[in-house]
This record gives sequence, C-alpha cells and structure tokens, in this order.
Amino acid sequence: MLGCLCLAAMGYEVFPAEGSGSTNAPPGTVVVAYLEYREVTNSLVTYSINRRAEAVAFTKAPDFGQRQVQRGTLRFGSYTNFVIPYAWDQAQGKLYLDLNGNLDLTDDPGGVFT
Repeated sequence: MLGCLCLAAMGYEVFPAEGSGSTNAPPGTVVVAYLEYREVTNSLVTYSINRRAEAVAFTKAPDFGQRQVQRGTLRFGSYTNFVIPYAWDQAQGKLYLDLNGNLDLTDDPGGVFT
C-alpha cells in the first residue's frame, strides 16, 4: 500500500488489471496492478512515517527462534498518538504490525506482510 501511495505521489495512477474482477482478493492471493503514467491536476496530501527502533515488550509474538528481530514503533506524521508497534523479521522477510494496539502480534492476521 505504501508503494502505491508513493507512486501516486509521483503522478502514477493505479488501475486493477483488466478482467481481474474484484480488487478485494482473499488473503494469500496475488493481485496484479498495471501502472500507467498520467498527469494529474489534483493535489496530494502526504504524511511522513517515522520509524523508531525501541524495545517493545509484546505480550504475545510469533516464535522468532534465535533470529534477530527489529522491534519498534511506526509514527505517522507529527502526531505522536497514532503509533503502531512492529516487529521486523528480516531473515524470514516478514513485517508484523500490531494493528489493534494490544501488544499481541498473534491476533492480527491482516497485520503480517511478506
């Protein structure tokens, strides 16, 4: 999603593939989007995402084994009250987001990104 936002900021518009049907694909499926450059007249609103590496004490987390996992928080814009804790397992290529803010990474199935 962040990549699409960045492309939109550069003047690209994202369109679903022709004949692809619904864009609300079930989890685990691959959705192909064809990008087409277009000049746009509307202005864009942007927010910065600040990553702060810190020791977040999750009450529950997936079994990371002996792998080193980066933990921290994502802060959106200048607002400090909108914070999402995360764990980045670089060896497995997975980003875990605590979307509901309860410090439990095992109950957010939509918060795991490969």
